[in-house]
Parts: sequence; structure tokens; C-alpha cells
Amino acid sequence: MLEGCVRLEAQAHSIPCRIRDLSATGARIGLAADVELPGEFELNIPRLQLSLKVRLVWSRAKSHGVMFLEDLGQTSNGDVMSFLNALAAPDDGNYSDAVSERSTPPFKGAREKQLPLLSRKSG
Repeated sequence: MLEGCVRLEAQAHSIPCRIRDLSATGARIGLAADVELPGEFELNIPRLQLSLKVRLVWSRAKSHGVMFLEDLGQTSNGDVMSFLNALAAPDDGNYSDAVSERSTPPFKGAREKQLPLLSRKSG
């Protein structure tokens, strides 16, 4: 999860936010308070050294979806697309292999499978 700031030009101040989902075309951001956002504003993402103009697409209480008004591939920071690609890639090959080989979620198969009962032998 990335930290960011919503910058509102009309009020000349920033509101801290958390970027919960990030793609090449937009993001889902979460605010600490239920704030009514304008139709367009600036989203700053310090870790990526980005400041982007965005358009508000949807709002649900403290969660908001935004669309980028500029192409991330055209920004001055070329590392952004590498960062997005890294987010989309699996963490390591072993984990992805283990997940792809499993046909059911963890523990579901264990419940369906009849396990032998252990009994105490009296002696």
C-alpha cells in the first residue's frame, strides 16, 4: 500500500490518503475521513515521485476511484511503469507454482477428506 496526498487547489491544502489499488489508468484511494472531493484534483505519490491530475470516477464513504488524466508511460519518471509491472508479477516462482497446482482453496479439501481417527490402545 502506498501513501499519498490529495491536493485540492481551491482550498490550497493536502489531505493524506492511502493508495489501495494502482494501475496504469487509475487508482483507488482511501481517506481517513469522509471528505467530498471535487471532480478533478491532484494526487501526489511521493514514493513514486509523481504528481498527477486525476478525475473522480466514483466515491463510497472514505473510498474513491480516480482516473489519471495523463498517461503514466509519458511521465518523466520511467520507473513508474516498472513499479506497476512489479506489482502485477508474482512474488516468486515457487509461490505461483504452488498456487496454480492447487485446485481448491486451503483447508477446503481437508474438510472433505475423511481422516483416520487416532485411538488409544488400552494396555
